[in-house]
Amino acid sequence: MGMPAEAHDEQQRYLLDGLSESLARGHYKVALRRYFMLVAREFGVPADIQPEVEQAASRCRPEELQRMADSGRAWAAMVSRRGSW
Repeated sequence: MGMPAEAHDEQQRYLLDGLSESLARGHYKVALRRYFMLVAREFGVPADIQPEVEQAASRCRPEELQRMADSGRAWAAMVSRRGSW
């Protein structure tokens, strides 16, 4: 059982808006956390944002990126079990 389409779209918009806002403010670690949340929920990330995400990722150590990705997957699993977000 998946989430209703409206909730899915709202969650994707919220995370994408947050990602864009964080990138614009130079908060690259917050942006990356939101990116990994989007990826973990299997939401699409617009191609025009991808270069900024890659640039932000290049500023982090591999272990930092791994922790962020793990955290994004844990969050996605939690909201999936709850059936909402």
